[in-house]
Amino acid sequence: QNYSVLSEVDICKLQEDDISRISTVLSIPRNSSAILLRHYNWCVSRVHDEWFADEEKVRDAVGLLEKPVVDFPIDGELECGICFEAFLCDKLHAATCGHPFCDSCWEG
Repeated sequence: QNYSVLSEVDICKLQEDDISRISTVLSIPRNSSAILLRHYNWCVSRVHDEWFADEEKVRDAVGLLEKPVVDFPIDGELECGICFEAFLCDKLHAATCGHPFCDSCWEG
């Protein structure tokens, strides 16, 4: 049986290629593509088959929202959803639902 040993760099490159392919074909964000691929054990064809058969069922199964619950503006200040302090938007991260978190809380 033929096989090849991949380096960590090779594996990361293949993963990035699959994430890009799913993101482009399904017109969804890259982070959503990565979630789908992890759920379907990195099988691109299975993601396509399941998604096009019943997108809503797939979204429910993996917890993907069609749109964020909270709008995340590009400018201005927002309150961190954990420590409740105000931060500039560029110092915040958002979960898929859109809830903002400061760098410190996000890392924690």
